[in-house]
Amino acid sequence: MSSTPKFFHQAMTGAPVLSGTVGSLIAILDACLVNGFGLKTADSVTVAGGIATMNFSTGHSFEAHAIALVAGATPAGLNGEQRILSVTTNTATFATAAPDGTATGAITAKVAPLGWIKVYSGTNKAVYKPSAIEASGALLRVDDTGTTAARVRMYEAMTDIDTGFNVAPTEATLAGGFHWWKSAAASTLARDWVVFGDDRNVYVAPAPHSTAAVSIHTIYAFGDLDSYKSGDAFPGVLTGEIVAVATVSSGNAAAGAVGGNSMRLVRSHTGIGTSVLGDRRPVVGNPNVASGVDSYLGGFPAPVNNGLFLTRIVVNQAPISSNGPRGLLPGLLYVPQSGTVGGLFPRGAVVNGTGEFAGRKVYAVPQSNSSLTAAMGDGSAFFDLTGPWRN
Repeated sequence: MSSTPKFFHQAMTGAPVLSGTVGSLIAILDACLVNGFGLKTADSVTVAGGIATMNFSTGHSFEAHAIALVAGATPAGLNGEQRILSVTTNTATFATAAPDGTATGAITAKVAPLGWIKVYSGTNKAVYKPSAIEASGALLRVDDTGTTAARVRMYEAMTDIDTGFNVAPTEATLAGGFHWWKSAAASTLARDWVVFGDDRNVYVAPAPHSTAAVSIHTIYAFGDLDSYKSGDAFPGVLTGEIVAVATVSSGNAAAGAVGGNSMRLVRSHTGIGTSVLGDRRPVVGNPNVASGVDSYLGGFPAPVNNGLFLTRIVVNQAPISSNGPRGLLPGLLYVPQSGTVGGLFPRGAVVNGTGEFAGRKVYAVPQSNSSLTAAMGDGSAFFDLTGPWRN
C-alpha cells in the first residue's frame, strides 16, 4: 500500500456500523486498516482522454477524493490504488495513463484500506501495526469487549494479544488504558464515524452522540509523529479519554491539551526508559481550545482576505518547559479562528487548503469546545487529503 492519505466514513456503502455494542469498533478498524470494504465487480471499465470510468450497475462505495483499490484489469496500469475524481450512482472515475479503449478481465474495485497489519487477534480484541518500513514499530492494542467505549493501549513490542513490553498508559497510570468512545448509550443505534490515515498514522473520529441533527466528532490519534529529531526511534504517540463517559472530550487530538493525561509517547527523545507524558497545542493558536473555536487569529472569514487559516499541531514531551516540542501530528490541521461552524463546514466538506497547504484539498470534521451534543458543531478541524503527510 502507498503512503497516500485515505478516508472512510459510515455513509459509504458497505461500511461497518459503529454502535454501543461489543466489537463494533474492531469491525471498523479491520475494514479501514486491513481489509478495505465495498468490493464490487465492475460491469465495464473504459478509458478516454486519460480518464477511466468504472461502471457498476448495482452501485458502489466510492466518492470523490476517496481511494479505490482496483484489480484484475488489462491493461495492468489500471490496477492498484486510484484516487476517485468523480462519481454518479453507477460510475466512478479516476485519472490514468492507460490508452483509450475498453479494459478486459474480471475487474474488481473496493475502498482501499490503509494496508496495516493485524498482528494478533482474540475475541473482540486486536493488535494493529503500521505497514511502512519507516514506521517505528509501535503497536495499537484494542480491547473492544465493552459497549460504549473500547480500551486502547500502545506497546513498544508484543508477544501475544495480551502480553507486551513498555505499555502506555500503564496500569498504574490508567487502569485498562485509554477509552475510545463509540456511543453515548449501550445500544444498536448507529453512530457517525470517520477514519483518516496513511501507512504510519491513523485517526479514529467517532461521534458518540450523533443523531440526525448532531454529529460532533472527537479525534483519536495513533502512529508516529513527524519528529523534529532526526532518526527518532521512538516517535509513537497515542491519545484517548481518561474517563468512560462520553461528555466533553479531553482526548481530542484537534483540541489543545496542556497537562492532563490524554496523550502518551513511547519513549523520551533520549530513547531511555519507558513511555512518557505528552501534550499538544497548535503551532499558531491557544492551548486547550478546539479547532475552529479559537479566536487567536480572529473570526472566520478573515476580513482582510476572506480567508481560512490552517496550522499544524505540535506535540510536546511534557513538561514543555524542560523538554520542548517533540514533533508534529501528521495530516491533522487546526484552525486558529472562531466561527468555522458545522453549518459552514459540515462533516465531509472538502475545500482548498490555504497558506502552506495551498494546492491541497482538506476535509472538514465538526468540533465543539464544550459539548459533543452541540447542534452541528461550533468549529471544525481539517485533514489533508492530498498528502504526503511527511516531506
